[in-house]
Amino acid sequence: MKKTISPFIALLLVLNAPLARAEEKPALSIREAVDIAEKAKALRENGDKVSIVSLTFERTSILNGKAVWIAKWSANLPANNPRDHEIGVQIAMDGSVKHIVKGPADK
Repeated sequence: MKKTISPFIALLLVLNAPLARAEEKPALSIREAVDIAEKAKALRENGDKVSIVSLTFERTSILNGKAVWIAKWSANLPANNPRDHEIGVQIAMDGSVKHIVKGPADK
């Protein structure tokens, strides 16, 4: 007889996966993340005129995602493409930064 997992049990396992890692301590401290976000913001035009309004510790996906810090700005900053705007940065646990950019259609 073949055993199967009920959809309800499968859903509980998926939803509880992030909770199992909730106790995990970030490899990069919140202080380090703030410093990195401040430096990234300062490199943008008008970066001195906006502030960090949120900083969250998240996973890039529900299952087996990488841990990252997400910093959001108080106002949009210009991106490399003049049609786009930067709303914040994603900071990996190794300190590398990805700019979170939205285009005209994302407004």
